[in-house]
Amino acid sequence: MSIAPLLILLVALPVATDERPLPERWTLEHLPGALPNLPESLFDTTWGHLPPRSRTGRGHSVFLTFRRSRGAESAEVEWRQIVHRSAGKPDQEQSRTLPLRVEKSLLEFGGSLRTAVVHDDVLILNAGVPVGDRTWYLVFSETFSDDRIRVQEYLFEFGDDPRTVDSGRVVVQHASNVFPDHKPKKWTQSATFTIDKTRDGYRTFVLKSLTEDAKSRTNLPRFLLRTDRPYLALNEPHEAVIEYRPQK
Repeated sequence: MSIAPLLILLVALPVATDERPLPERWTLEHLPGALPNLPESLFDTTWGHLPPRSRTGRGHSVFLTFRRSRGAESAEVEWRQIVHRSAGKPDQEQSRTLPLRVEKSLLEFGGSLRTAVVHDDVLILNAGVPVGDRTWYLVFSETFSDDRIRVQEYLFEFGDDPRTVDSGRVVVQHASNVFPDHKPKKWTQSATFTIDKTRDGYRTFVLKSLTEDAKSRTNLPRFLLRTDRPYLALNEPHEAVIEYRPQK
């Protein structure tokens, strides 16, 4: 029932006039105090997500331009989507200007909350943000067909460095909530991680719970790291990172 994350969804926010800090507003449970700020380069740049098109030319492109608040003007993001139709048919374009909130590595706009990283002139949404030496934190959201929004967060605390070793231990903390229903759930699992594949600079891993009580176990996500990038990414459908690049 969830909609593919490649398209930014434009729905109402939980409470449009709610000015509480984002962690309070979205009841985040595992937010690290040392979460870094997004760089100034995020703003006043048009970022484009242009996935490969089909053989017939069909596909879509999404563009985002973030603008800081200035005087009486609130922060906003200009959202533009182009749907590319088959060869010979005109593209379909739509655009909107949406309220924006940025707090440290958190972005809120268009009914979504997510962590983000800017690295080597690439904006990565849904990224696990590095916090310290062996800790990553990420938030992402899903919007359902009935406009409910589910926000999920993960905190990975590794005892062994997955960038340099093929196996080791990790503690995974997870929390989720559904808005506007407020159905919070959270769990903590100690687990082992083992490398699954290595290809083109990617290292993908699988996790296995160390919890002895079968009733307390939950499905642990697969994840991946790139040797040349600092962020962690979930290797699961609807939870993958989305990369945007500056447009000229």
